[in-house]
Amino acid sequence: VLNQYFEVIELKLSEYNDLSWAYINCLQTQDFIIIPGIGNAITDTEALKQYRELFSEYKDNIFMVQMREFIEEHGGALNCLTWTICENYLKMLCKGAHIPIVGLDDEKDCPPYQEEIDDMFRKITLLENKKQNTAMKELMKRLLEVNKSLNESELDALFPDLAKFLMGNYCIESRGNKYFINEIEFYYYGDNYDDLRTNGKSTVTYARNSKAGCWYIHDYGVDLTFESNENTKYGGGILIRTVEDKDNNVFDGPVKCVNEMWEEAVNAFIATAPNPVIVPEKREIELGEPTLRIAVGKDDSHKKLWRFAVKGKKVSK
Repeated sequence: VLNQYFEVIELKLSEYNDLSWAYINCLQTQDFIIIPGIGNAITDTEALKQYRELFSEYKDNIFMVQMREFIEEHGGALNCLTWTICENYLKMLCKGAHIPIVGLDDEKDCPPYQEEIDDMFRKITLLENKKQNTAMKELMKRLLEVNKSLNESELDALFPDLAKFLMGNYCIESRGNKYFINEIEFYYYGDNYDDLRTNGKSTVTYARNSKAGCWYIHDYGVDLTFESNENTKYGGGILIRTVEDKDNNVFDGPVKCVNEMWEEAVNAFIATAPNPVIVPEKREIELGEPTLRIAVGKDDSHKKLWRFAVKGKKVSK
């Protein structure tokens, strides 16, 4: 029916779910377009790209805000949200968008609409920050669960779940780019797991001193650390082996990951050098079967299957 009166352009996504409809429930003004995100990294990116292609006249003024919880609770998104307003609020939005309405002759009861738009942005930002803080606290909780009291079987049971949680709910952000984690390896030793090499003289895991949730850069790459103490002989981390950016460029191998995401040179006059950060970014993934760790598998006396990779993705060999 719509085809008789409009040019209908279908939003094409690689997958659909119960919330896919929300992408078209956007807010459009004369100055910008805001698209609701549903927390799916793949389809969020696809929707945003198509909006920017279809509305090229908006240039860089097309944005996305994550609203999954709001959409699930209220059954609507930005278009519905911005019309569920009082009469005066409707008047000032219409005036700002240059939509003629009856009875809008002066500005006595119509304060500048930009203040209201800014207020909406502030509220959305606060909601996003709260959600992000909750997600980061959950990841830190998971990292702290790996502690020196765990034995071999407990570590074997914990790592697969942590691998899927990390790679399915977070990414690494560096210099404005986001990198999805497609391959990792776990390293750990403690009171109840010796992690010895076959020579029996040293541990597979590098000794280090760190709190949980730090970057530990070493000769072969970078780890996201567990709580570690070299003197009391426990600790380890998660080696980042392969990442993929939003344009599907793959950086396979720990050293390639470091070279891509870390600055080669940083300002010597600034106290805190720029570093990549872990940020929440949900996506649907399936992990392949765990395997021996690539570089140390033959030297590991326990032959641990602590290497995990996202199924169907290119990873290191």
